[in-house]
Amino acid sequence: MVILDGNGSVVFTTSSIDDVESATFSDLNILLSSEFDEFVVQIWDSDTLTEDDLLGQFVISNPSAGTSAFSDSGSTGSYTITSEINSQFFDEEVVSVFPLPLAVMEHSEEFQTLSVPAEENTGYQWTLNGELLGNENLNTIELDAPGIYQCQVTNEFGCSALSEEYLLCPELEIAFEDNLLSVSSGLQSYVWFYNGLELENETTSELSFQGDGNYAVEITTSYGCEVTSAVISVVDSVFELDSKISLNVYPNPVSDELIIQSSSLNEQTLVKVFSLNGQVVILESINPSASGKIELNVSHLSPGAYTISLENNSGIIGRAKFMK
Repeated sequence: MVILDGNGSVVFTTSSIDDVESATFSDLNILLSSEFDEFVVQIWDSDTLTEDDLLGQFVISNPSAGTSAFSDSGSTGSYTITSEINSQFFDEEVVSVFPLPLAVMEHSEEFQTLSVPAEENTGYQWTLNGELLGNENLNTIELDAPGIYQCQVTNEFGCSALSEEYLLCPELEIAFEDNLLSVSSGLQSYVWFYNGLELENETTSELSFQGDGNYAVEITTSYGCEVTSAVISVVDSVFELDSKISLNVYPNPVSDELIIQSSSLNEQTLVKVFSLNGQVVILESINPSASGKIELNVSHLSPGAYTISLENNSGIIGRAKFMK
């Protein structure tokens, strides 16, 4: 009997048995390699009178433990495959598990600070826009500048955890001086608006005065902020404007009650208030006080710039501008 592997190579040959019609081969101790999915078993008749004759063969597919029957060309029988453990390996390793530190960030609106939980024997490293803040090694930090804040916390076991990011955007406040409007410089982009319309090619931190009206600016930063300023109303001259009489208008800007005063106000006066687009928003006939003072309620007006006109029987006697 001959056993061939999947490549046709002989892996085992039994000894010959003479003058028998059946034979049993046991304890062959053949290792059926897992490299092949099948093996071929051939049974030969070997004698001196004729050449070797193949009496039969069968295929063992996907060898597994158990007993199976075979039959081929008049040869019948059975074969048994057993599984044995050739070797066993044991390994052991000790793994130490340490807890991660807490890195949950909290923001205090009242104190404008960021903090992570304080723990003993723990280190803290704060970054702003990815740059290490060398002097900040406590669990709390004050928000001194806009940008992206993050904290890396390392405990006594050397385990580190990274907090979530906190984005602080810049606050925009438009300043007006010497016919120039300006906001903080050094930001990524600027877009200016005048009376609600975008001003083309005005892309720096400064804007020349365009005339009385409402101004706003929109900025972006390199760290992901998009901020639009509050709308401010700018009036270049807030007192006398084409007036036949000297007027004092206060407070300016005004919140609720506007005072118009002049020693020349001594008769019933028609008071008109115009918005920037020329619409009349207040029309009242008022008798000034003995001291030439008119009190005008403007609390219902929207924030913005306005022009006030005073008229009597002689026509327009004075104009002035004010802001609400």
